Amino acid sequence: MQLLIAGEDRSRDLGPAIARGAPQTRAARRYAPADSALSLKAAKDEADFAERFCRLVWMRHSLRTDDFPIPSRPGWRGRVMAGIKRVLWKLLRYQHDRIAFQQNLLNELLIAALELQRRLVERRAAEMLDCLAGFERELRELKARASAGSGARP
Repeated sequence: MQLLIAGEDRSRDLGPAIARGAPQTRAARRYAPADSALSLKAAKDEADFAERFCRLVWMRHSLRTDDFPIPSRPGWRGRVMAGIKRVLWKLLRYQHDRIAFQQNLLNELLIAALELQRRLVERRAAEMLDCLAGFERELRELKARASAGSGARP
């Protein structure tokens, strides 16, 4: 972590205090730094990128309806509105859970389809490369026979 304030690096003196005071989110507890989208930059080629990307999508496919802090505006109106929002969230959360469950199922199916399509394309590409290698081998053999046959004729 690097904290720049007015062009000066203040990471050493401010960083630990900020890290202690920052609330640890569920996502931060659940994912390692290697599971960040920034890890896609380390991909060596397109196949490696696709593999990393699919892994990240699998990890983050689900919607969650966990409790979250409801911000409030200052003053008594803000506190009252935040209280109303909390009550409404508790009353209507079952509907959100139901919709989130259905969306999670759809997300899993789409990701599985994406993964199957990627594997199918990789397998077909490998088959085509094998076929091409066979054609090249046959072509070399034909050229070798033709050159051997032409050398024997006067």
